[in-house]
Amino acid sequence: ISDQILKMYIQRLIENTDGQLVSPELVAYYAVTLPPKQQIQLYSELMWLIELKEDRQRVIEAGTKAGLDVQASAIETVRYAIKILKENPIDVTSKEISYDCELNEKNLKLISRITSSLEWLSFFETQISELVSMSNCIIRTLIFKGDVDSATSVLSRLLQFYPTSVLAENLLNTSNTLREHLCLKAYLEAINGYASWYRQHIGGRPKSPEPLSQEYSFTDKVHHEQIKAQIKLQQEQ
Repeated sequence: ISDQILKMYIQRLIENTDGQLVSPELVAYYAVTLPPKQQIQLYSELMWLIELKEDRQRVIEAGTKAGLDVQASAIETVRYAIKILKENPIDVTSKEISYDCELNEKNLKLISRITSSLEWLSFFETQISELVSMSNCIIRTLIFKGDVDSATSVLSRLLQFYPTSVLAENLLNTSNTLREHLCLKAYLEAINGYASWYRQHIGGRPKSPEPLSQEYSFTDKVHHEQIKAQIKLQQEQ
């Protein structure tokens, strides 16, 4: 009964954070008295709500000082983020919801929070493999949902934590995790490279002028033909 009371009290403390750090020391102080599995779960619930980096560092410090397994809680937080992403039925690129700005913004905010959750693992050098593995899962899921922009954002966030060279040093070259990371990275670079090329060489190409009607003068028609010739020359370059 005492465990249930403490659990409810801790959850009430966590609910009152609302994204703002109140007292992780108090949460950690009471959480450490519970069974290990509940400790991990409750501290993970706190981590999910905290967004600022300096606040996250304080959460880790408070948990470590109290004797909590903060690394396990960090992993649980990212797992929860992945679960939400997989269960979220809304595709941010879907044309059917593009008219609903409020829904779209809510979805984008959720994906931003899911991406941000990876930062918890970046605080522990011993969790590089787990960080890459979970980022691969998020990127892969976003690609399946057709959201290449968000997938690229996740990749960029990962490379802010650790460059590819550092990842390669910490993961075996035969590691499937590293291989998948490199494949996803190459895939996204190819997609974004093609999009950039298309915008520059296809989307940015000068368009042919509209044909003139019969009522235009001979001078106008000659001028129009000159413009057409110039544009055709530009298109062929």
